[in-house]
Amino acid sequence: MPLYTVVPDRNPLHDPISVLWHQSLHQLTKVAILDSFLGDPGPLFDTTRKSPNTYLSFIETEIRGALYRWSKYKIKELRFLHLTKGAELMGNGRSREEIEGFLQETFEISAYGRGEQGQVSLQGTKGDERVIVGEIVDLIVRLRWMVPIWSFWEGVSPETRETSLTWVDGSVRGAFARQFRPRSRAVSESGTGAQGTFEGLAKSGVQGIGGDVKFEKGWCARVVEREMGCRVVWTSNLLDHLRFREEVTGTDAVVEGVEWQEPAQRTLCIFHHAAFLSYQIGCDVYPEGLIEETLRTLSLLLPSSDNETQDWFMRNQIQYHLDGEAARCKPLSKDERNIESFRFWRDRLVILKQAYDRSKPNDKPKSLLRRYLSVLSINNT
Repeated sequence: MPLYTVVPDRNPLHDPISVLWHQSLHQLTKVAILDSFLGDPGPLFDTTRKSPNTYLSFIETEIRGALYRWSKYKIKELRFLHLTKGAELMGNGRSREEIEGFLQETFEISAYGRGEQGQVSLQGTKGDERVIVGEIVDLIVRLRWMVPIWSFWEGVSPETRETSLTWVDGSVRGAFARQFRPRSRAVSESGTGAQGTFEGLAKSGVQGIGGDVKFEKGWCARVVEREMGCRVVWTSNLLDHLRFREEVTGTDAVVEGVEWQEPAQRTLCIFHHAAFLSYQIGCDVYPEGLIEETLRTLSLLLPSSDNETQDWFMRNQIQYHLDGEAARCKPLSKDERNIESFRFWRDRLVILKQAYDRSKPNDKPKSLLRRYLSVLSINNT
C-alpha cells in the first residue's frame, strides 16, 4: 500500500453527472461542489464544522432523479462543471434567458445523431432542446438553493404536492424576493397581500393574523405532534418550511347527546437542513434576514435545551436521515420568541400556533367529566 496520495491532474467537476447512475459522488467531487456552492466550507474531515453530508446526499438524490427523467434524451456530456457554472451565473444576477443561452451554446445541442466532444446528444424533436435546457436550469436552482422551480413541461404533481417557485424571466434573486416577502404586523392583521407570500395564506380563513400569539417556553414540534396528533413531515424544500395543513376527515355528528367531530388530519412540514442554512448566511440571493430567521424557527421548534425534544428528534433523524444540526441551533431569548421578531415566517407560525390553541379545548371527554364531577360536588354540599 503506498504511503502517499497522488493528487489527480484533472478537475473532478469535469466528470459527467451520469456517473451517479452507478456510484456515489467521489470524495474530491464532493469537495469541489461544496467549494463552488457553499464557498469552501472546509475539509470534510474537520470535526469542528457543521457536516454537509445530508446536503450532499440531497444533491445525489436530486441528480439521480433528474437522470431518470432525462433518460430518453441520452445525455452523455452534461458535467458537474455545467451545474456549478450555471449556479455562479445565477449568483451574479444573470437572467434565466442568459443562463439558458449559455447552456445551449456550451452544449451545442443537436436534435439528431451524436454530439461531438463537449456536446449533449439528444434524440427527439427540435423542441427537446428547449425542454432539457430549461430543466437543467431548474435543477441547478434546486441543488444550489434547495428551492424547486415549477416546470411547464412537468406540470403539477399531485403525489408530492410540494410548493414550487415560478421563475420565467429576470434573475433568480428577483424571483426569491417576490416569493419570500417580509411581513409586518399591520399588513398581516389587515389580511392584505397575504396571497403574495407563499401559496396564499389569506385563503386559510385565519382572521386577524398576528393577534396575541405567544410561544410558551415548552411549545415545540414535539408538543405539537403529541397534543395535536399532527404528523411532522421533514422536507428538503425551503418553500414548504412551516407549511401546516389541516384536513377534516369526517363530518359533525351527535354521539349520545354530545356533539362530536371526527378529528382532522394535520401535517406540519419542517425544513431540516440547518447545516446548509448556516453556510448560506451572507448569501445575497436570498432576501436579507431570511436565512437567520429560518434558523431561529428551527430553534423554536427543536429547542436544543429540551432533552425530550433531543430524544424525539434523534429517533426521527435515524428513521428519515435528517440533518442533526437542526436540533442544535442556538437557543432563543425571550424577545426572540416573540412573534414580532419573525417577518418572513410570521404568517405560517401564527397559523400553526392558532391551530394548536384551538385544538387544546377540544378534549370533550375530560371536560364533560369535570362538569359531571363539579355537579356532583355541588349536589352533595
